[in-house]
Amino acid sequence: MKKRWGAAILSAALVMTGLTACQGSSGKEGEAASAGKETTLTFGGPNDWLDESVAEVIGKFEVETGITVDIQRLSAQTDTIIQTKLATNECYDVFFQHGGGYAYTWFRPQVNCLDLSGEERASKINGGIRESMLDIEGKLFYLPFGVNTLGVIYNKDIYEELGLSIPTAWEETLQNCAAAKEAGYIPFYLAAKDVWPITAWPFAEFSYAVQRDPSLMGKINTNQAKFSDVQELRDSGNRIQELLVYLFAQKHIISGMVAGAIKG
Repeated sequence: MKKRWGAAILSAALVMTGLTACQGSSGKEGEAASAGKETTLTFGGPNDWLDESVAEVIGKFEVETGITVDIQRLSAQTDTIIQTKLATNECYDVFFQHGGGYAYTWFRPQVNCLDLSGEERASKINGGIRESMLDIEGKLFYLPFGVNTLGVIYNKDIYEELGLSIPTAWEETLQNCAAAKEAGYIPFYLAAKDVWPITAWPFAEFSYAVQRDPSLMGKINTNQAKFSDVQELRDSGNRIQELLVYLFAQKHIISGMVAGAIKG
């Protein structure tokens, strides 16, 4: 039996990756350098985020300002490490974090981080994105670094072989899965061990719920609604369950990892 994957859930939820500066760091980088002082900033973040592009930007920053950046790569549990450092006043001067509303609960930026609302660079952020980054008082505590996408990656060769079209509805997705399974393929690869690929499903569904009712998050935050009331979130769980019931995913999804999905 063929063991190639028909499709794989790979992408992370559509969230902002942000750069955040702690209260203890100075916003006037050039002044320290021009005064002849040796200045070092600590910069913490997940190791897999600190790639060559980040190193290139940091290198240019060091040349232009004379400030040294001490990059501290975190291998796991980044949020927990940052929370602990914030609680003990030992946090990095600048750190990576996922953007979005949950950051205001975890990192308490109003207490721990600099308000960047008045920065010139803040005015250059796309209006819609900037609006989503503001806290309830209209302040901005982090700057965007990148946006991740969300979706399903299809094996074009298999789709062409079976004469399938990219589905635009869940029912069509199930029909394609049935055709792929009949042809000896495993239609979906679910990377449950890495966790975040599975959470992409409710993230996506919840975005539709917010489009349907823009006041939904406000209602949830004020206890006028609960996540369990959101039909789209229930749908996301039901759809994953359908893939398992119809045997449209690999047998042991709990051991599935993104690396396996990429390999195909």
